[in-house]
Amino acid sequence: MSSQVANNWKELLAHGTPAMITDTFNMILMEPGFAFSRASHEVYADIVGYELPTAFGYTIGGKPLAGISIVNDAVLAAAVVSWNNLGWVVGGGNLQAAGAIVLDMTVVAPDLEPIVGFIDFSGTITTYDGGTFTIANIEFLIQ
Repeated sequence: MSSQVANNWKELLAHGTPAMITDTFNMILMEPGFAFSRASHEVYADIVGYELPTAFGYTIGGKPLAGISIVNDAVLAAAVVSWNNLGWVVGGGNLQAAGAIVLDMTVVAPDLEPIVGFIDFSGTITTYDGGTFTIANIEFLIQ
């Protein structure tokens, strides 16, 4: 898995719009075949058509993330933003996703629900009925 920070998010940070430590963040899952564009995917409305539908334990809008941590990594020359692992209990069929997007649910201006970034699963991951679809080590490097 790899992650990319959205260009728009970096601009919002430079303007001081988000307050990362106190904002609310959600993670949504993306359909197989979704291709993230750091330049053109700025807000939830830009990618909502590629979000998984409500089915098999997933609900449109995703789930809130908890346990935000922000640390300075001198070796990487970056701020590392991370959250606790997140999971969905799969039921009624198999859950398939190609990646996940983190949204800032607190920011409404100048952009409504901006995209923080994308986690690419490097292909489609399937979790079978009765399993738990878990995303671990959720983090973004802000450079």
